[in-house]
Amino acid sequence: MLFVVPDREAAAYFQNDLQNLNPSKEIHLFPASFKKPYHLDETENANVLMRAEILNIISNTPLLGHLIVTYPDALAEKVINKRSLQQNTFFIKAGERLDTQFINELLVTYDFEKTDFVYEPGQFAIRGGIVDIFSYAHELPYRIELFGDEVENIRTFDITSQLSQEEVNQVSIIPNVQTKLLEEDRQSFISFLPEENTQIWWKEDIEASVDIIDRYFAKADENFEALMQEAGGTQVVFSPTTLFETKAG
Repeated sequence: MLFVVPDREAAAYFQNDLQNLNPSKEIHLFPASFKKPYHLDETENANVLMRAEILNIISNTPLLGHLIVTYPDALAEKVINKRSLQQNTFFIKAGERLDTQFINELLVTYDFEKTDFVYEPGQFAIRGGIVDIFSYAHELPYRIELFGDEVENIRTFDITSQLSQEEVNQVSIIPNVQTKLLEEDRQSFISFLPEENTQIWWKEDIEASVDIIDRYFAKADENFEALMQEAGGTQVVFSPTTLFETKAG
């Protein structure tokens, strides 16, 4: 079920209410990436992670029973299409073989940064037979322990204490969807959801949300034109129609 409420603040309150009513379920929030479109310094990294995590959940796990809360600004941003996301998702499973040189090259291609210790999404570290990866598809980093070239075990861990949290059987690694795969076709988040067994609930009438999305696009278009002027007419970023929804769409 997808719940669409007027804005980010309302979404946070509604998510909390749903969590209190359903303590055994994880209630997902699908946020906007930007405070302002085309302002790179206005990107909220935590929100980019949350968006990628939800796309990964929808793409790779059964959706039946999942509850997602969002708002028009978040729906205004298009997402990578499901086929491209699936084709660019790499799975690491316990008991399978993993070459450290290969995973190093793959993660660099996926726009991950190699560090001594991971502390934010998009980083990885390799120390002997231990590979730490902070995936864009999960809120906690993973520690993969190798025995030779075989994955002996996989655990999530806390970045502050470095202590293990939970053992898992499989890890899904996806690229930074904010910077990679931009040349792939993009689609609306609603069309990313399965056609069957999906219900959408609107707190206000749909037209009010569509108007907000249209105003968001107009602002993105304005900021895009300003960037074009600064760049002397050279297109340095993708056009608004590629990245954002419009009322007509």
